[in-house]
Amino acid sequence: MKVIYYNRTRLTDEIERTYNCKYVSFDKLLEKSDVISVHCPHTAETHHLLDEAAMKKMKKGAVLINTARGAVIDEKMLVKYLQNGKLGGAGLDVFEKEPIITPELFTMDNVVLTFRAVYQN
Repeated sequence: MKVIYYNRTRLTDEIERTYNCKYVSFDKLLEKSDVISVHCPHTAETHHLLDEAAMKKMKKGAVLINTARGAVIDEKMLVKYLQNGKLGGAGLDVFEKEPIITPELFTMDNVVLTFRAVYQN
């Protein structure tokens, strides 16, 4: 597998060689990746980092994995692009408005959700 990455700070040449990975721009990452795994804090700069404009740039059939923070992805747009077939799938263990989960995500065969259910007697 070819590994490309985007980060605010580029890794050293030694680390890139060790892990056989290549630094690219955020737009290039979106355009070229079959799988995008998100790992960043939720800040003003990363709120809806993956919005409609970003999803339009993504490769058709790409899979999006979010284990960062829910609000890094615009869930309304995620649902739209999963439903219209642009995105091939999503794996989420964080959600934009936790503990509320966008209901459409439960109905999609191309989505894997992990969450902790709380039951009261």
